[in-house]
Amino acid sequence: MNRPFLGAILSALLAAPLGCRQSRTELPAAPPPADAQAPQHVAGELLVKLTPEAGAIVEAALEAGQPPAQTGVAWFDALNARYGTSRIERVFPRQTGPPHTYKLTLRLDADLLQAAAEYRRHQGVVYAQPNLIATVQ
Repeated sequence: MNRPFLGAILSALLAAPLGCRQSRTELPAAPPPADAQAPQHVAGELLVKLTPEAGAIVEAALEAGQPPAQTGVAWFDALNARYGTSRIERVFPRQTGPPHTYKLTLRLDADLLQAAAEYRRHQGVVYAQPNLIATVQ
């Protein structure tokens, strides 16, 4: 084969991928979808992690079959009554996950962001947040 011809082919082959890479990085990033702006959450569900002290009392009440507004933790019971909590469930089995993490089922019309803020105001709460829906894009 003719050396200048072979050199021209090799130069063209090596330059082509570089040109593609440059043109890809110059493209502007696509804006996120409009619905991706605000996190979506499950209606009426709040995730709450309690401190070991408060969690132990709530755990004993759950095992005894007490209703959500009668756990024995006064501020927790008052908030559960205020937001119409109908169910308290462990998020993780007792032996595997972080202890004292619960999913609370509130009234469907409850303002979850306000409820989470009110639960977080108490020293017995590690965190409280709406139960967010994860999406893969």
